Amino acid sequence: MRKQLVYALVAVASVFGVYFLVKSQKIVKNDAYYEAVGQYVYAYSGGSVSSTEPLRVRFVNAAVGKEQIGQPVPVNIFHTSPKIEGQAVWEDDRTILLKPAQPLPFGKKYTAQVALGKIYAEAPDFARTFEYRFRVRELAYEVAREGINTDPVDLKMQEVSGKLHINEACDPANVEKMLAAKQGNKSLQVSWKHDSDGRTHAWTVVGVERTNVRSQVRLNWNGKAIGVRRGFEDNQMVAPLDEFLVLSANVVQVEEQYILINFSDPVSASQDLSGLIRLGNYTGKLRFVTNGNFVRVYPDQRLVGSQELIVDATIRNSSGQSLKSGFSSNLEFEDLNPAVRLVGRGSVIPQQNNGAVIFPFEAVGLSAVDVEVFKIFNSNVLQFLQVNDLEGENELERVGKIVLQKKFDLSELNPNATSKTWQRYAFDLQDMIRKDPGAIYQVRIAFRREYTTCDAGNKEQLTPAFEREQDDEFGVKTSIMGGER
Repeated sequence: MRKQLVYALVAVASVFGVYFLVKSQKIVKNDAYYEAVGQYVYAYSGGSVSSTEPLRVRFVNAAVGKEQIGQPVPVNIFHTSPKIEGQAVWEDDRTILLKPAQPLPFGKKYTAQVALGKIYAEAPDFARTFEYRFRVRELAYEVAREGINTDPVDLKMQEVSGKLHINEACDPANVEKMLAAKQGNKSLQVSWKHDSDGRTHAWTVVGVERTNVRSQVRLNWNGKAIGVRRGFEDNQMVAPLDEFLVLSANVVQVEEQYILINFSDPVSASQDLSGLIRLGNYTGKLRFVTNGNFVRVYPDQRLVGSQELIVDATIRNSSGQSLKSGFSSNLEFEDLNPAVRLVGRGSVIPQQNNGAVIFPFEAVGLSAVDVEVFKIFNSNVLQFLQVNDLEGENELERVGKIVLQKKFDLSELNPNATSKTWQRYAFDLQDMIRKDPGAIYQVRIAFRREYTTCDAGNKEQLTPAFEREQDDEFGVKTSIMGGER
């Protein structure tokens, strides 16, 4: 019995010896390592990932036989630390796919290892394990309170509305737990409208009662329901019944810039507001749109800098009552944020009579853009269309590659354009497409911080569309949109 125990202890000690030997073999990530790994690994889910995003490792060549497709990947081939619940499988003969069983915790960091030596026997000893890291994006939200509106049937009843923006799609049921509203000791009902993208959510607090005394609607926001450790309280003032007031005035910095003025009562729709609402130093024309308690004021040109808004006390509500007093406020107007967008939504660009293939787009606040063209090879078009429509992005690295990354100076594309407003530009793809007319080409446009025309202070606060790195650590061309595709 004692002899058997000694053998057992020796066996256990041997197992732990092997374990610590494996753990102690440090991976030296030098140029030789990345070059060697790049001979086997084509792409992987690294860097920043979504909490619900499937994780993939794609290999250059077939890693298993066709009979293994759909089968589990052994843990000694692929694993993560900390462990992610869910079964990794062979999505095809050269792709490992792991779909997390539950959304991954926001902000969590992971390390993944792929045993290249067990897949490819010829892998060199110093690159037999491919290790990479990734992180789940932090979740964040932003609340925009628009103001108060009055029930057109019962002027004593009002509602407070706004929008909630979240940087990741969230379950609407959890989103609706984020807001609790009260007026005094009375809890108020909140109604919701959720956009299909799961990120934008319009909210309305109903049942706000207007009495003869001033009161407050307390809006308590708590991100716990969606996994964010952030909360705050916002307050909306409710004016007494006998007071007609301006509650707020804000500049909405969208493409067609306007001032949103919120009144305590519905504004008389028949009153001409010209001259009654004005900007102190502005000599241009103003256009007014009245909608219940809101008045939108549109300048006839985009404004930048500080302007004093003046609201005259002679403005009347729908009952004919004038404002209790005039109102003034200093407002800050801004340039449009730098951006780029495509013209229309067509997937096919027609070839012109002279052979030109013109790709149009629009930009604002930019001096240049970066253009990238991804080519889906003629021989792979059918394979691409098996899992995509013409605008699809699934499994692109299996059917093509990036064939062009080029900077375009916008002043050369359109010498008469200004960066202050949206302007039309275009470039010609004729030379590229002539070489392989049967292929499919995906065109992508983005910009870097240094391409923006805003002042230095705003430029520092700007989050660019991307920060380009021409090639990744394996020598694969990095997309301007992120990743290798």
